[in-house]
Amino acid sequence: MSYEIERVTPCRVVLTATIDPEEVRAEREHVLADWLRSARIDGFRKGKAPRLLVERRFAESIREDLEEHLTRKVWDQVRREEKLNPASPLGIRESKWLESGEFHVNADFDIYPAIELPALDSFAPPPFELTPSDEELTGALEQLRERQAAWEPVEGEPAAEGMLVEAEVHGEFPEGNGEPFHEERSLFQLGRDEVYPEIDSADRSARRSPPSEPSATKGATTEKASGSRTGCGSRACAASDFPTSTKHSRRRLGSTRELKP
Repeated sequence: MSYEIERVTPCRVVLTATIDPEEVRAEREHVLADWLRSARIDGFRKGKAPRLLVERRFAESIREDLEEHLTRKVWDQVRREEKLNPASPLGIRESKWLESGEFHVNADFDIYPAIELPALDSFAPPPFELTPSDEELTGALEQLRERQAAWEPVEGEPAAEGMLVEAEVHGEFPEGNGEPFHEERSLFQLGRDEVYPEIDSADRSARRSPPSEPSATKGATTEKASGSRTGCGSRACAASDFPTSTKHSRRRLGSTRELKP
């Protein structure tokens, strides 16, 4: 077998290989032996059908198996001899039989780049502070408390900063040629920049409905200078029962200092 490889880029290789007729015949004998052992033909026990009959009956399948075996042989030999580290499967561009009985294949594949790192004997990492500041600890603790806080329904009063809102949102995109949008159940927290300011403002001006009523209650609508409209009807919950700071939560944040809740 002869082959050539071309590195078209540092990570891309093109492979061209030709297998001579002697190797093709030897590989075909291996493939045919498998077919002779497993072929089932009426009138013969499994593996006892005549060779010529098996070759004629399964000629196309035998040919496909042979091409697959030959391609795999090329692939294995190239990787072994060239010591390549493929990053992708072998992609067949072209495979064909030559009049001389040779099998020709053209393919490509990706390889991982070779990276040489400099010696790190003299490398010293820059100094950095591992101890969190009081402000960092307080902010992280507040996030933990918010995630684990209980939420209680709010009725008959305007929404406020920090409330969790379930809303039906509808309107038109201001820069989308008036394309409408509609979401039946949108869950967000007011004042956290989780939705467009127009939606946040519209929801704040609406009064809360009882939790037993559908979330698509009539709400407020705002109109911008561009002519787009945004409306929402919703219900809200307020956070309550914040968990307090414990030794366990402080250890999770990397500190044993007392923090004010």
